[in-house]
Amino acid sequence: MKINLNELLENDQIDLKPLEDLRKEKLGIVRKNLFLSVSIAVSLTIFSFLLFGAPKSVFLAVLIYLLVLFILILILGIILLNKHLSTYVSSFRRDALLLAFNKLNLPLKFSESADITADQFNSNGIFDHASIFKFTDVFQGKILELDTKFGDAVAQRKVATKNGQRTETLFQGLYAKTSLELNKGFSLYLRRDTTYNLTLLQSSPEKGATLVKIPNKAFEKKYVVHSTHPTLAESFFNDETQRKLIKLSKKYNDSVQFSICQGKLHFCLNNGRDNFLIAIRKPVQESLQICFDELNFSIEFVQEFLEMVKEPIAQLQAGNFNK
Repeated sequence: MKINLNELLENDQIDLKPLEDLRKEKLGIVRKNLFLSVSIAVSLTIFSFLLFGAPKSVFLAVLIYLLVLFILILILGIILLNKHLSTYVSSFRRDALLLAFNKLNLPLKFSESADITADQFNSNGIFDHASIFKFTDVFQGKILELDTKFGDAVAQRKVATKNGQRTETLFQGLYAKTSLELNKGFSLYLRRDTTYNLTLLQSSPEKGATLVKIPNKAFEKKYVVHSTHPTLAESFFNDETQRKLIKLSKKYNDSVQFSICQGKLHFCLNNGRDNFLIAIRKPVQESLQICFDELNFSIEFVQEFLEMVKEPIAQLQAGNFNK
């Protein structure tokens, strides 16, 4: 499943002209507003010198003038730029991405966002509890015969400091989930080991889930495993699964983590990226090509991950540990 933008354009399946016209219109407005910002800033600076008088030192006067001018341009420019940029980005997602992904003969459907709360995300047990969660640029469809949903996600929490609060990012990257025909009483968690293999610090994400030691030093150096059924977890992480997981982790910079809980498989790539960036200064075709490249990257990861866990999950199901 790979999407080629050039083929779509050659076959006239996507018309980018309306969106390119919109981009140029918004970019023209942004440039006019930046010119307006400069004019206002210059006028206010001159007016302030006339009202309060300029410093006797020419050097100091020029320095103050430039500093005030810079600050005013920056403030006005950011306000006006953000206003029109957000309008363009929203239009891009609505007109280009929805057109490209929903009107083509693809097994995936695209939506700008999905209604998943922070509590629902926390239920996967992979990360510390988030209080803020955003799930955007979401794709949904069958991959390897499994109903799968994936997209960009950011999970954050508020942390108390001496001066108030700060926002800490727990996760940013690709997040995916799929439903499985498994008993909801079975849970399995594989997370990055940040404790340097110190057992006392490897706390369980779920009451009743115990630490599972996998007899593989290379594996345990990277990961910590918990499960409500340790014997089944040991069978899940057989030699072949361990080998595939370590290989997959190397390919994606050790950022792969997953869990099985409440009959659902959650997996993610914590790569700290927003995978669908859209820039107003880039032509529409270039921005859309970047989005397609990122989508192909995401699909490849999802397929590779599901292929890796396909056999051990089938063994769980064959062992009458289904619904």
